[in-house]
Amino acid sequence: MPPKRTTTPMTDVAIKALIAQGVATALSEYEANRGSGNSNDSHDSGSNRRTERAARECTYNEFLTCQPLNFKGLRESLVLSKKRDQEARD
Repeated sequence: MPPKRTTTPMTDVAIKALIAQGVATALSEYEANRGSGNSNDSHDSGSNRRTERAARECTYNEFLTCQPLNFKGLRESLVLSKKRDQEARD
């Protein structure tokens, strides 16, 4: 039989102190890495602007090389639309 564990319940004050300590640690780490470029996000270092890919033109032949699904007429698109609406309501 495993030994019984005795736990001491934490008080609200102790829980709030642990949370405050964790927040303070996270904020200090954030401030330390803020301008250094060590963070791994999609921002340019220092400019706080997200980088975006430039859109490029696509010719009809290039579009066809992607093998898009064939359009099978208005009837099928209406059926699919009704099914999607029905699933959204369920």
